[in-house]
Amino acid sequence: MDNQAKVVSHRVGAWLVEMLWPPGDSGGGPKEVRITPHPEADPVEVNRGITTGTLRAIPLAQTLTQLRGEAEAEQRADSAFQQDREVHFERPVQRIRAAVEADPKPGRKGRSDAFFLAVAWAYVWLNHHWHAPNPVQQLAEACGVERRLAANWVRLAREKGLLTEATEGFPGGELTFKAMKMIDEHEQRA
Repeated sequence: MDNQAKVVSHRVGAWLVEMLWPPGDSGGGPKEVRITPHPEADPVEVNRGITTGTLRAIPLAQTLTQLRGEAEAEQRADSAFQQDREVHFERPVQRIRAAVEADPKPGRKGRSDAFFLAVAWAYVWLNHHWHAPNPVQQLAEACGVERRLAANWVRLAREKGLLTEATEGFPGGELTFKAMKMIDEHEQRA
């Protein structure tokens, strides 16, 4: 399971049963159980008190199975997110860094469209999937360059038609049809 304890609630007859399950899969039961009258309970049933039948009706095994399923789903989602990050962020950043290391100041010839495609791809991932508050700054940090240079790359990616315009004053933009076509062509060659 994950690293946080979970509180799971069930109504069992006239009672509200709240169970605090420890983080991780201990293979056991909850760390704490609180049984209180349910707000909609019949006062006559509440007056009888908590019976052994109430205790037996607490769905411990089903709750453990449910929590394990949720933990497995979270792990799959985390794995998919990491895989997505590797393909759509880390690889483009590696390409950007390699190009900058190979030719720190390209001069008049400038950078290739493939370079600006990598910039646009990483920028869009940061903005839409990572929800970075300042994707240009994070792109600069990931690439080991000054923010001003990364901002210029994003601007040039827009000018080259690889990244759509953003709402003024907000980070954003999407990969254009041209960018998506370039990605498809690159993947077919790979």
